Amino acid sequence: MSSNNTPMSLEDDSNIGSGSGSGIGDEDEIMNDDIATTTTTPTTTTTTTTTTTNNATNTTSPTTPTSTMTDDQASSEADQLAEEANHQRFMMELEFVQCLSNPRYLNYLAQNRYFQDKAFVNYLNYLQYWKQPEYSKFIVYPQSLYFLDLLQQEKFRHELIHLMFTEYIHEQQFYHWQYYRQNRMASTNPLQPPTVEELQQQQQQQDQQQQTTDQTITNITTV
Repeated sequence: MSSNNTPMSLEDDSNIGSGSGSGIGDEDEIMNDDIATTTTTPTTTTTTTTTTTNNATNTTSPTTPTSTMTDDQASSEADQLAEEANHQRFMMELEFVQCLSNPRYLNYLAQNRYFQDKAFVNYLNYLQYWKQPEYSKFIVYPQSLYFLDLLQQEKFRHELIHLMFTEYIHEQQFYHWQYYRQNRMASTNPLQPPTVEELQQQQQQQDQQQQTTDQTITNITTV
């Protein structure tokens, strides 16, 4: 009985040992798997975090071109407003300069003491840029540039207060426009000598203008 029990105990112990060894090996494998799984999990998490961070970065990046486009649009609108303001200023100054071709308007400015304002006189000096070719081509009444030159003289500005002086300027202006075409045609043919009738007509015009000038000067001096 005892001899039969001992081998069985040994066999059982060996079986148990082998079974226990097998169980310990399984436990080691399970633990190794757990460790591997545990070790792999942070890597996966890190990869996921990196991917999420990259996605977040990619999501925020397109906002930069959008903000740039907004700045470009704002700059474009500002340029457009500046261009419109510059054009409006150009048209207003062009209209004012051409108003200077009217002697009665000059008389109005003188009587309302605009020519006594230093800032206004400086403004007239500033407007002389209209005599430059790139600007003068927009002038419809060339007389305005001639009067603009005269307005730089203090004596001329002072004399414009008198109505008789204004009438004299208006007459001279009328004579210039009346004979402008004829004088221009004569200047286009400088080699062709004038006829006797043309010389007589020119002499009459000069005499008439001289009489008007003398009469106007006399009236102004008397006043």
